[in-house]
Amino acid sequence: MTYAKIATVVAAALSLAACSTDPTEVQADAIEAAGDNRADAVQADANARSQALISQAETIEAEAAQATGYTRKQLEVRSEALRKEANLIRKQGNAQGDAIETRAEADAKDLRSR
Repeated sequence: MTYAKIATVVAAALSLAACSTDPTEVQADAIEAAGDNRADAVQADANARSQALISQAETIEAEAAQATGYTRKQLEVRSEALRKEANLIRKQGNAQGDAIETRAEADAKDLRSR
């Protein structure tokens, strides 16, 4: 997530919090906003790492196109492995981000129910 989006989420949370005078609600909103920000950061990091691996795979694929025989096959296998790793990293980042958001929502709900 870009800094502009993060700023928008924080601003929205703060404006919601400003509408409420209940300190518990303000705290719950802050927990949710912080969870969203952490989740977005985890997902953005995973996407960046994934993209770096995809770039490596593309470079290796270009090398493979120029190679022949077993060298070409080795390069193709390496490229495919990097793409699979990139996909796995992206999925893991999304799952971790979702878990962070779910935890923050649960914590906020628990706080509100007290």
